[in-house]
Amino acid sequence: KIALTEIVKEFGNQSTEGNKLIAKKIIEPKQNGLRRVSVERQSSTNIVGFGIKHAGFPQKNWYVTSLLASILANEPDSILYTKLVDTGLASKVSMSLEPTSEENIAILYVTLTPKATFEQIEDIVLTTVWELTQKDISLNYKKILQKTLTSEIINRESSLNIAMELTEYVSASAWEAYFDTEKILREITPKEIIDLAKTMFTLKTMTIGRFVGKK
Repeated sequence: KIALTEIVKEFGNQSTEGNKLIAKKIIEPKQNGLRRVSVERQSSTNIVGFGIKHAGFPQKNWYVTSLLASILANEPDSILYTKLVDTGLASKVSMSLEPTSEENIAILYVTLTPKATFEQIEDIVLTTVWELTQKDISLNYKKILQKTLTSEIINRESSLNIAMELTEYVSASAWEAYFDTEKILREITPKEIIDLAKTMFTLKTMTIGRFVGKK
């Protein structure tokens, strides 16, 4: 609390510089269909990755995507972990996204076991997401939201963690949004997560990559 008070005291009344900075932005060509990438290497590992476009940080939909990642893949009782790892079709499931100010790509990774095929995993993942209901995510939603909020509160007890987290907000030119994080998280509903998941996993804007291990 003391650290946050000092931050507002020192930086809250800072005026902008007279010279307007021109932000550089790279415009990606519009994607109108599924993109596929395949890489073959000598390896015993096979991995499929689903690249899905997400909103920039710290927009609300970035936080929705972050919760979706945990509900789908980043917890031992997540939906895809249960469907793939617990059934022996995958050895690992994870999903990552970065806090960049512009639209970026989150990646859902699935490491296959010898009993699974790429086509089988792709079908299970996509069908699972497309058929998600609020009932499917209700229990995980409550637990993960509470875990995220608790972690956020604990992190703000450390000046080092505050500085590290603020760096992400400053790099996105939105340091003031740091103080709205808890409010944004509490406002996210299961319906918003479901709706965003089905929008993000639309084939016409998705990239699917395969790492094919060759012995």
